Amino acid sequence: TNRPTLDAEAMRGHARKALKQVLWSRCQSASDIDKSEDEVSHLADDIELKLYNLHNQDVNPKYRSKCRSLLFNLKDTKNQGLFKKLVLGELTSRQIVRMSPDQLASEELSEWREKTMKKELDMIKEVAIEAVQMSSSGTIRKMTYKGEVEIERPTEIDGPNDKADEVSSTTPEVPPGDVKTA
Repeated sequence: TNRPTLDAEAMRGHARKALKQVLWSRCQSASDIDKSEDEVSHLADDIELKLYNLHNQDVNPKYRSKCRSLLFNLKDTKNQGLFKKLVLGELTSRQIVRMSPDQLASEELSEWREKTMKKELDMIKEVAIEAVQMSSSGTIRKMTYKGEVEIERPTEIDGPNDKADEVSSTTPEVPPGDVKTA
């Protein structure tokens, strides 16, 4: 019964160790950051604790996913802003664990996401415009077992084919027994 607790503690320990490694590596390569290994270790422990508490003290899939996201974004050498704000204290541990993926991402990645999203929205608009144009032109698309097929839309809706509608109003109907011959 202690196994889940041991697994959770092992995962938390791994998360703390990974955060320390990433932060310490980035601090060593940054000439303008002067932090001791103990300070970095304390920061990594604090980030993991805030993350653990945010997820109701459970090492669930959301905890692990957020941990991976933090590691990815802190490790990204193009993401100088996030790393420096965190290490210099402009961003707290509590704030960083609550940031969305877009807020964590580097400017370059954010711009790429924005361009991709705009491109996808433009494609959706084009498809919608094409569908409206086709529906106003009298053709519609229909999915069949053969694939997508364009068919002409009927101009009028025909009702049931009643014989009574086809009888001419100029010819009076006379019941068969009422016919008189001279």
